[in-house]
Amino acid sequence: LGVDYEVHGFEAHPIYADRIADRFSDNPNVHIHNRAISDKYETVKLYIERTGHGNSIYPTKVNIDINNYVETKAISFAEWIEDNILDFKESHNILRFNIEGAELPLFKQLVEKNMAKHFDVFLGSIHHDIPKVEELKPYYNYYINLLAENNIKVKPYCFTLDCNVSLTKIVSELYE
Repeated sequence: LGVDYEVHGFEAHPIYADRIADRFSDNPNVHIHNRAISDKYETVKLYIERTGHGNSIYPTKVNIDINNYVETKAISFAEWIEDNILDFKESHNILRFNIEGAELPLFKQLVEKNMAKHFDVFLGSIHHDIPKVEELKPYYNYYINLLAENNIKVKPYCFTLDCNVSLTKIVSELYE
């Protein structure tokens, strides 16, 4: 294809991060980081969701077992970009997220640091994770308004059969 690309994936759970890294170990353009997304660099508890999917750094998220967690490192995604992606503003950037409530600090920082405008595509869900976190529920309207006021349009994207979205189709629409 002749496409120059680099992928940085962030997975908070150390075992899942290792599995993903192993899956892409033959591709030098894919980098998997065992880090949670937060609003600062710190060690956090990643609370395990009872079904094993939807782990969160927020202890009040529905279906979380507060007695079952792993400690992991968290990063400020915006600061991580500033420190690690030197050509960020000149690149085509796609942000795919499913971070179980941490969308609020993620987008708040991207807006505050004037970085959101440098993403060509946002993929994820804006409506279902924050309401699942008791401590974030009061900020849901703020979050939705933050996205709207900054013209951040998130295309729905997930890995379930009922959410069949083609990443190839989304990316090809960029170049039409």
